Amino acid sequence: MDSLSSISSSDRSARSPGFAGPPWAAILALLLILAIDHLAFGSLAVWQQIHARLHGPNLLESGVVQDRLELLKLDLREGSEPRVFVVGSSRMHYGFQPEREPPASLPPVSFTKLAHPQLFAFEIRAAVEEIRGRDPRVVVIALSEFDTHSRIKLLPGSSLGDLPAIADLAREAGIGFVAERRVMLYRIAFGDLINAYHYRGVLGRIGLDRARSFRRDRRLRLPQRAEGSVQFWAGDVMPIPDEDLERIVAEFDARFPGRGSMIERAQFGLMRSISRGAHADISMGLLRRSVEILRAEGAEVIVIEPPLYPGVEALYDASIRQDFLAFAKELATDEGVYFVPLEAGPDYAKEDFGDLTHLDMGGASKFTRLVVSLVRELLAAESESAPSAPTRDEADARRRGAARAG
Repeated sequence: MDSLSSISSSDRSARSPGFAGPPWAAILALLLILAIDHLAFGSLAVWQQIHARLHGPNLLESGVVQDRLELLKLDLREGSEPRVFVVGSSRMHYGFQPEREPPASLPPVSFTKLAHPQLFAFEIRAAVEEIRGRDPRVVVIALSEFDTHSRIKLLPGSSLGDLPAIADLAREAGIGFVAERRVMLYRIAFGDLINAYHYRGVLGRIGLDRARSFRRDRRLRLPQRAEGSVQFWAGDVMPIPDEDLERIVAEFDARFPGRGSMIERAQFGLMRSISRGAHADISMGLLRRSVEILRAEGAEVIVIEPPLYPGVEALYDASIRQDFLAFAKELATDEGVYFVPLEAGPDYAKEDFGDLTHLDMGGASKFTRLVVSLVRELLAAESESAPSAPTRDEADARRRGAARAG
């Protein structure tokens, strides 16, 4: 009989539990899932089918899908035209409409518009990750105090390239901000790894969420499960006398009949949230970081101030616009940004607006022509100076001098 000492160590390890090596089957399955996910959501045909199946009032999801289509079409586009990216919230989505202008009036550039509702500072920082690797020549960003000083809202699926944006958000907001909102940030970060999870809101809109959810019996009266969002705001609401608020609301409701009362619209809440505070500091920090990255990539950046409905500044402290102007001028001085304030653009009448924040077709034509003329002038100036073009440091020094003079 063999003694216990004669049993080899290999026999003992085979009989006792322990580390059995990497789970290769699980790893390969995960890699396969990631590859399929990447291929499917990197297909122009897939996104065109998704876009064709979107129905109803889903401006956020429709805008996100349109952004992805714009990027995929750009990747397939041939030619050497300068690439111009136009970025902003739904104000840019409705305000910049080059397809409505005569083709002869447009410069020989490739416009790519990334604009949809809820595209504010965090989402702009995320969009920069998509722009930076696509040879941007000019990036036009629509910003005003509405974008820099209203509340922050983090919503899964509303942005692109979230992981770097989350890192910069943590740097700007601090570890306490991240710790309190870690669950939502986990979900946003995970969506950056799995497209099917990131775009689950879009997929739900076209009915694909039925495969992963139970149908509720209406007789049970169970509440519908909301996707949810995280909002952050550290300001104070400016008090408005009741009679003044009633006058403002009555004027808006009369100007836009059939739109519902202004006081019930999300825009009203955003307007009332425009204030100074940590939320504004975080937003401006993310926007500054976005500009730094774009400038490092060699892109020219134009920050253009879009209009708001005349008189709407009565809903918040109008002096906050001066804070925004100071921030924009800092970007011009420090980063070489071309800043175009509202006064440098066309005059907008009340008839140019579709609501509190969005231009209608007439106003959009004015805004589009302004953007087109700015891009044309910028590229023409670069072309004229090509034989003896200054270095980037020299060009930045000149812009800083011009900004100080202004």
